[in-house]
Amino acid sequence: MVKIEAIANNQTIVYTNSGVEFHSYKSFICEIKSGELVKIGYNWNYSRTTIKYLKQFLDKYLPNTYKTKANFEKLIEKKYIYNENGYYELKKQLIV
Repeated sequence: MVKIEAIANNQTIVYTNSGVEFHSYKSFICEIKSGELVKIGYNWNYSRTTIKYLKQFLDKYLPNTYKTKANFEKLIEKKYIYNENGYYELKKQLIV
């Protein structure tokens, strides 16, 4: 079952059976599964508004994940890999 919660104009949280996602306008921004940030959309930093609500989302579900934009960029560089589907994926998810 999917539940959609509007947290502000064009900012939504999508609850799925496997996790929780944040969307800004029509763009996928990130996904959390089992208490871990597993995907980050390529346009996570599209605007100040997107960043503002991304930070609020992460503060709620994964406190201390987003401290500053520069800190978050370093986290992405260290732990994620960009794939052809247009998002950054947690590196350990790629190990088969």
